[in-house]
Amino acid sequence: MTQLLAKETEILEVMHTFRAMNTGVEITIFTTETDRAIAAGQRVEELFRDNEAALSRFRAQSELTKLNRAGYLENVSALLYDNIAAACRMHEFTGGIFDPTLLDALEAAGYDRSFELIAKGYPRLFTLHQLDNFGRWKPQDPHMIELDPAKKSIKLAPGVRIDLGGIAKGTTVDQAAGLLREAGFTDFMVSAGGDMYLEGKPPFHAEGWRVLVDDPNRKGAEPVAELFASNEAVATSSSTGRSWYLGRQRYHHLIDPRTHEPANTLIASVTVVAGSVQVADVLAKTALILGPEQTRQSGLIEKAGLKSLVFVTLEGEVIRL
Repeated sequence: MTQLLAKETEILEVMHTFRAMNTGVEITIFTTETDRAIAAGQRVEELFRDNEAALSRFRAQSELTKLNRAGYLENVSALLYDNIAAACRMHEFTGGIFDPTLLDALEAAGYDRSFELIAKGYPRLFTLHQLDNFGRWKPQDPHMIELDPAKKSIKLAPGVRIDLGGIAKGTTVDQAAGLLREAGFTDFMVSAGGDMYLEGKPPFHAEGWRVLVDDPNRKGAEPVAELFASNEAVATSSSTGRSWYLGRQRYHHLIDPRTHEPANTLIASVTVVAGSVQVADVLAKTALILGPEQTRQSGLIEKAGLKSLVFVTLEGEVIRL
């Protein structure tokens, strides 16, 4: 859906919204060239749909699903190869806290179909007897993923399966921002389910784009923090958003690789400002799993050159690092 919102100047706000990757996506472009902006929004939507078709573990015919099923593929697309290579790099960068090989643990926790289906009460794809092994999955090492750039091949060690999840979404937002930049737009936002890239500045906002940080446990309450960003990425990860119940136990999608269970955390959300959405998304999840103190001690803030990192606890306390 595309909307045109008139401003007091010749600049118009062109908005394009759609759903992809199991979340809402919003493109906002400030421009005088509305026809070009509308066309660009449609190209971004096509980009999201193409990437989802290739990288989603919920698509039976996606390239990622075929890799997980076969364990080895040659002449893979640059899209799949680059995303898995990036996931391996981020695993090393985060000291193993980000781990793309946790698909078994995710499914054991109940995340075996898209969150949209979980929210609608669709039954599990796998039986509950899998929970007998929950927490006893053998830790996988992404170095068991062999990449051959010459053959464009990916080989998974026996038992290894990959979930690209948020890193694929972050990469797609980065690609969408690049598409709009190449088209000549200088002031725009691409937002997808907590991941956003903010280019330039909206009219009459010299500080940049204003980003409000909410308390996930207090819907409708006043924001607990605000950030300003320009030519930067912002990502938020939450332990309360994508969560569900199995019996009386609540589970969420952020698996701690040290336990192979949903992270036992007092943090409700983490918001990160970084240079790319891919990095911001991964580090928001990593920081939520580690918590404020371990994140500070890890040196990730300095290594990644993060501009801002905001924790919101389950009690609503705001912690800035």
